[in-house]
Amino acid sequence: MDGSSLITNIASSELIDVENTDKSLVQSSKLWRQMSSSRHHDQGSPIGSKAPFDEEEKVATPSPKMRRQMSASRHHDQAAPVGSKGPFDEEDKVVGAPSPKMRRQVSGARHIVQGKDNEQASAVVSNGPFDESSPLFDLSRKPETMAPAMTDLEHLAQLPVYEGSSQLGGGVELYPPKKEERCGALAGFESLDELLRHYVPKEELAEVLRVLFGHNMGSTVKELHLYEGLRLMARQQEYDLKGYQFTAAEEELRPPRVVKIGLIQHAIVLPTDAPFAAQRQAILERVRRIADTAGQLGVNILCLQEAWSMPFAFCTREKEWAAFAEGAEDGESIKFAQELARSHNLVVISPILERDKVHGDVLWNTAVVVGNRGNIIGKHRKNHIPRVGDFNESTYYMEGDTGHPVFETVFGKIAVNICYGRHHPLNWMMFGLNGAEIVFNPSATVGELSEPLWGIEARNAAIANGFFVAAINRVGTEVFPREFTSGDGKKAHKDFGHFYGSSYVAAPDGSRTPCLSRRLDGLLIAEMDLNLCRQVKDKWGFQMTARYGLYSKSLSRYLKSDFKPQLIVDPLLACERGKA
Repeated sequence: MDGSSLITNIASSELIDVENTDKSLVQSSKLWRQMSSSRHHDQGSPIGSKAPFDEEEKVATPSPKMRRQMSASRHHDQAAPVGSKGPFDEEDKVVGAPSPKMRRQVSGARHIVQGKDNEQASAVVSNGPFDESSPLFDLSRKPETMAPAMTDLEHLAQLPVYEGSSQLGGGVELYPPKKEERCGALAGFESLDELLRHYVPKEELAEVLRVLFGHNMGSTVKELHLYEGLRLMARQQEYDLKGYQFTAAEEELRPPRVVKIGLIQHAIVLPTDAPFAAQRQAILERVRRIADTAGQLGVNILCLQEAWSMPFAFCTREKEWAAFAEGAEDGESIKFAQELARSHNLVVISPILERDKVHGDVLWNTAVVVGNRGNIIGKHRKNHIPRVGDFNESTYYMEGDTGHPVFETVFGKIAVNICYGRHHPLNWMMFGLNGAEIVFNPSATVGELSEPLWGIEARNAAIANGFFVAAINRVGTEVFPREFTSGDGKKAHKDFGHFYGSSYVAAPDGSRTPCLSRRLDGLLIAEMDLNLCRQVKDKWGFQMTARYGLYSKSLSRYLKSDFKPQLIVDPLLACERGKA
């Protein structure tokens, strides 16, 4: 059978619905050992054939050491020694396991042979730099030519074969970057995190990460080992997929309060000169694919980026973009979020450009919180509006009027600090004083303006206020039809600059996850025990020692028209000034 026939057979086969899989079977250690062995089946066996370990077959279980050797062999890692720890050791936590039939299809896809040349096309899952020249990663394509769904695997046969790689850790492989081909990358890498892992020796890397990323319960934040088939699907659909786990100390009087959140960052799909309805619909369909993966992975709270269902056109000052505004109760994006919430039993935070139909069609930058049953819990309007560089947002909307609301959901108490509000410490503080356990920060910010601040602000807010912070940023470069000017003297131009993604989560103990990609769409999963919030408050006592009354009096004086700064002048300096 030739390569094209094999691909057709694989593409036409039916995938098992992960949601309907017997999860008790999937989670059994015996089946996992069989799955691991099945995934590493002999590469000489007929491509696409039934894996040697079917659920009806009785098979001897390989040892952990043997499985690690097979894992290293499967990834063709020339740099890592055979026998190094693979992605599925007994201690690993694997999330999102598919059925055995889906495993066989993914395994077959990984070993597709290209037609006449008989070249191996191994679709190795990687969180590191990869070759953008392959059709899988061509970001310039129109939606109709983007990577097809999982059942259509034909394009996998065209993936290039990589020679050599370096071990990133956790079974994930990092390939040498091709800097000249990676628009939006950071020195050829998807993120600063991966750049550090590539260049810093392993012995020193642990200390570098301890200082930059902090420790959660004695170590850097652990990775959630998401099933490799889902990573492959994410690569196929061109988005970054990462998962991490924050833990807390066991308590005698309180059970763990484990919550799983998901953050989605994405670029626009169609050019900004396409019809507005088509632009929005393309974004909705793109986000739906990623959000469905979040649902399959058991996410409880899903947050989207600022103004997620439209281009971030607020740099242009052109009023035609106000057409994207919608009602916070009945808008198209809100209905979409309600559908996701009902389908996957999760809370959805949907930041939109709101049109207040009751009050004269005034526009607001608003985040709507949709409950897990599709009900609207409430909304928050952006407190701080930027007037810096290209960010001329006050052309469209002004500062919000909703204060600092915290929304108590079935999964915990959450708040939303929209974009520019992250630069204001008191904004974070008020969400904390109102009881927030997780504060989401949906944003749209570009590299030249704020990237050096990005990794600091959310982490600092989490430390100072004793809550988790989830920072989400859009990704890509959005080019508009007409030139516009900015407030910093630049020549007229058509784009903001590059939205650098890099979404991450920070914990109250100062630890944080690595970032999502700087240039790709992405889904970041973070599992967290909310008990950590109170444990850190008890340890550090920041709230107990905050002296809010002192600052309340100082701020009250500052707000009066006759305010005088509490300034003590050096007497010698005063004398010198008198002589002058």
